[in-house]
Amino acid sequence: MSAERLPRDVAASARAALLLARGSTSDSLLPTRVDLGSCKVKTGQRIRQIGFDALLQGHVGGWWLTSTAENMLLISKDGMHWTDLTLPQATHALLGAHVTPDGQTWIAVSHADIGFRLQAYRWEGLAHGWAQAAMSEVPHTWVDFARLAAEDRLSPQSHEAHQR
Repeated sequence: MSAERLPRDVAASARAALLLARGSTSDSLLPTRVDLGSCKVKTGQRIRQIGFDALLQGHVGGWWLTSTAENMLLISKDGMHWTDLTLPQATHALLGAHVTPDGQTWIAVSHADIGFRLQAYRWEGLAHGWAQAAMSEVPHTWVDFARLAAEDRLSPQSHEAHQR
């Protein structure tokens, strides 16, 4: 099974595979990590369920867990301990997240302004946070962003906001 076909609550990096199993109550997830070198299995601390659309992504530096339905973004270096990330200021909604194979992380948000305009941000690490990115900087491999950008250009509200 290729990485593109993994369920939304399973991800793999070069060193480990991670599964976020639903807990005995539906309000929590139980991280279970398998080290690909040693085949050792480790279970982490339960984390709260962050939305029906939770998407787990693995990369060189760790793991990302997102829910656009709940405007939630969690990050973990080991898959066992998770930290909430604050979305950029003036965010109305998290529209998507993308992690490139080399670990670059991007999000698409709608701003809480007239027209709810689409904006891309790149994660610069805990010390620096989110950096606003030009649309041309967004990786071409992020197909969902290309769809969002096309929809944004076609929406009447976006067109009116760009006219101002």
